[in-house]
Amino acid sequence: MRVELKTEEDFDGVMYTRGSFYKQSEPCFVKPKRAGKTLEMKFNLDQCQTINNGEIYSNIVVVQHDPDLVTPGDAAFAVECDFRKPRGVTVNAEIQARDSHVTPTSRITLTSPDPSTPTQDHDEHNSVFSEGDTVTFIPSQFTNKTAQEKRVKGSVETVEISSNRITDEL
Repeated sequence: MRVELKTEEDFDGVMYTRGSFYKQSEPCFVKPKRAGKTLEMKFNLDQCQTINNGEIYSNIVVVQHDPDLVTPGDAAFAVECDFRKPRGVTVNAEIQARDSHVTPTSRITLTSPDPSTPTQDHDEHNSVFSEGDTVTFIPSQFTNKTAQEKRVKGSVETVEISSNRITDEL
């Protein structure tokens, strides 16, 4: 699974899969060496607390602006790669497909960065879906009622996932 974070402003926080914060080790925890506008996380589908439900692989990726604390404005995204539906796909060195006629569908759902919060249901306001192996989620607007904060398009991170089955890189 590949998750790429793109921001308009330099980002010096952290990105990690839920449950990986305290260990703080790659590939499940990424902290930029210096502030930048993109941050990437890559991990195999059997790593980083990825849940396998048949041919659907899901995980929760947390984007935290402060490297140490969850603060208002942080976000979490439930990411999902679905390998159930057969389609044509070009297999390259990064894909380790059991069936060369299977390509994934992808979904990203906005959820809470708080680990005690249950995962939200998918709906048209907090979730996007793609029939391909890549999906990009750009929230147009949301309100954080507890912090009385409102974000509009352009000030929220873009999160992109690729559902390619990644092999260990040499």
